[in-house]
Amino acid sequence: MPVVPKTSVPLGRKTYTILYRKTVDILYDYVYDKDMNAQHPHPNGKRSKTDAVYEALRQRILARAYAPGERLVIDRIAKEFGVSPIPVREAIRQLEADGLIQYTPNVGAVVTTIRQREYIEALTLLAVLEGYATACGVGRFAPEDFAQMDALNAAMEEALEAHEYVRFSQLNRQFHALLCRHCDNETLLDRIAREQRRIDAFRPVGFPFVAGRGRQSVEEHRAIVRALAEGRDAVTVEHLVRQHKLNTIEAVRRLMEQEAQGIR
Repeated sequence: MPVVPKTSVPLGRKTYTILYRKTVDILYDYVYDKDMNAQHPHPNGKRSKTDAVYEALRQRILARAYAPGERLVIDRIAKEFGVSPIPVREAIRQLEADGLIQYTPNVGAVVTTIRQREYIEALTLLAVLEGYATACGVGRFAPEDFAQMDALNAAMEEALEAHEYVRFSQLNRQFHALLCRHCDNETLLDRIAREQRRIDAFRPVGFPFVAGRGRQSVEEHRAIVRALAEGRDAVTVEHLVRQHKLNTIEAVRRLMEQEAQGIR
């Protein structure tokens, strides 16, 4: 386990921010090096400078170490990471494509300020894209696919019982990746991945915290698996996957309305 900076004295705001960001980076490197590098190794076995900066900045944004609307100073980041400004600029371009960064005139790169409407719109688009991607794979799923899906659903139920909502979200992501695995439309899969990265930034107000939605989601997963295993037609499968996502959207929308009205 990595060593995380610790302090027992009162911290000023600037010092706290520096330590917080350092902690995010240390924890990210620990998880990424053990997991992500194993799944997506680079040809030379190491991440490029651009990839390393991109992933570190992305994790900071998702962890709110960089606040919405905060300006990212390229030279400062380059100095912090010990790289030239070039990989930082490239990383910021990737983050802009992900929707996590936007350029503001006379200011530069700033962390995107998320609006609830954008969150709902991103989820709605993902509902359509994932539904079609799953339908493209109808007839190609094997018994091993169904076994993996069943195992993921069981693990999700265990995560709910243990109130491990972050793990639940990770397992849920793996399940949806399996649904799309037999789609051979690379452009479609790339767009799904891009929208999913955007939704990552919205996750703190999202689905895992909607009361009761987790168990409903697992049951809907099982209905999708049954339809695929029984050889149901592509139209039926697409509808089930799309409606599954739309049900999540409706649950999130209700939660947002309750929060706006001060209802807990």
